[in-house]
Amino acid sequence: MKRNKVIRKKRVGTVVSSEEYEVIKSIFRSSAYRSFSNYVRKMLLAQPISLKYGNASIDPLIDQLIGLRNNIETTLVHPSLSEEDKSLLKDLFSEIKMLIIKIADICLQK
Repeated sequence: MKRNKVIRKKRVGTVVSSEEYEVIKSIFRSSAYRSFSNYVRKMLLAQPISLKYGNASIDPLIDQLIGLRNNIETTLVHPSLSEEDKSLLKDLFSEIKMLIIKIADICLQK
């Protein structure tokens, strides 16, 4: 799936104080944008800005859990598994999902 690349030729500049710049930068750091330019463009065009929320300290755990989920899902479709084994794995997978949800709820409460 190709994205249509937007060619931007015009430049907009403005001058802000050090304090204003730090405020803008700190809000940018809490946003979901990787590029400061994209963030500022969204602000200038009064478009919705996506912000990150939650506990960033659990991000590595979440990444590992996503990897675990992907491995389990791959294993479930492996042709060498019997239907009984697949059923057992699905039950275990459901239990793991419930535990992950409980962990996430506990982490988000803090």
